[in-house]
Amino acid sequence: MTNETKTQDIAATTLKAFKKRVNTLFTEREEWQTTLFATANQRLYELLADIYNVYLDAKDGSGVDTKKYEWLQNEVTKRKIPTSKNANFIQLITKYVFSDSDTDSRRVNSYARVLSCAAQEGVGNGNAI
Repeated sequence: MTNETKTQDIAATTLKAFKKRVNTLFTEREEWQTTLFATANQRLYELLADIYNVYLDAKDGSGVDTKKYEWLQNEVTKRKIPTSKNANFIQLITKYVFSDSDTDSRRVNSYARVLSCAAQEGVGNGNAI
């Protein structure tokens, strides 16, 4: 066996190991995506639906609606959670729920926007979210 043949064999073996490793990572990602990631996303959607249902329940037309909003506003302020000056109920509750997580604030704002849109469209309950 010549040096050139040995070099080619080493290169082929190295390439084969590389391909196997990348394909293994691909398979592991597929497994993760269809199990853990899918489950986590499903739970996130359930949590967002629960937030929306709390919003719907809070808007029961009673005189307590204002007190619920004020309580949320006070809690958000007390926890130093950044909000817009005129944050609505959905924004406050969404920020409150996700305040101690490592979730990016832009993502939390997106969650609140989606829920606000659902409210504007008159979605009846969180099952439609």
